[in-house]
Amino acid sequence: MKRLIITAIMLGNLSGMAMAQVAHCGDSSDVSVMAGLAYSFGPNRTEENLGFTLKAVNTNEADHFVVGAGGTFYPWSEERFGLDLSVGYNATDSSALVGYDFLKKAPVVSGGWVDTIDTSCSLPPP
Repeated sequence: MKRLIITAIMLGNLSGMAMAQVAHCGDSSDVSVMAGLAYSFGPNRTEENLGFTLKAVNTNEADHFVVGAGGTFYPWSEERFGLDLSVGYNATDSSALVGYDFLKKAPVVSGGWVDTIDTSCSLPPP
């Protein structure tokens, strides 16, 4: 009988730890914002193609592939604004993307800061 009670207590304790793991490591990814620099590969490969970009990326998790959409301001170009769709990779607190700018009608690369979260999980201390 003692073994049955001890086994029940241990199983209850393990299930509680597993529930804590799920609660602690649940799906917490959200859409995030990337701010940085972009360069479009238009007909003139000069500083006119360098711009400041702001994109929404589909996850804030570090070390994940992302899809992003955003706008770019090109202060040295005649066409001052760009809108693009991009794919790329979130590293820790940074992101690098490649895509296509529909207003400039050119491929674009961008990189910058994004507030990421660490998705590696460990059990919280008891």
